[in-house]
Amino acid sequence: MNLDDLLAEVDGIGVTPLPPSREAPPPTPVAAPMGAEPAPVAAPAPMATTSLDMVYDLELELMVELGHASLPLRELLELRPGCRFSLEQHPDDPLLIYLGNRLIAQGEALVVDGRLAVRVTRMLTPSVP
Repeated sequence: MNLDDLLAEVDGIGVTPLPPSREAPPPTPVAAPMGAEPAPVAAPAPMATTSLDMVYDLELELMVELGHASLPLRELLELRPGCRFSLEQHPDDPLLIYLGNRLIAQGEALVVDGRLAVRVTRMLTPSVP
C-alpha cells in the first residue's frame, strides 16, 4: 500500500464536518474558451451590516480623573470619614478622560438634571508609538 492509498483510506475517519459559519463565497469565474461568452457570475448577497456596524454598539468604559494626590503612608492609614486632603490640580484644570489606560480627551465637570456630568472640551490625537 502506498501513501496515496493509505491517505484515501483514512481520509474522513472520525471527522465530522463542521457547518459553515457563513455563506460560501461565490465561485471564481473560469476563463471562457476563445470566442465564447463568459458565464455570468451571480453577485454575492448583500450583507445586512458592514463590519463596522457590528462594533458600533459595543459599550466601552471611560474613566474621568478629577485629580490625584500623593500621601505618606502614615496619613493614608489615618484617613477616616470626614478627613480631607488636597489634590495637585487647580479648580480650573481640565478633567482627564481615559479609555482604558489611554488619555483620549479633556473636559470640565458640570451638573445636568442633578447628576454629575462631563463636557468634552478637547479631543486628544493618539500618539504613534
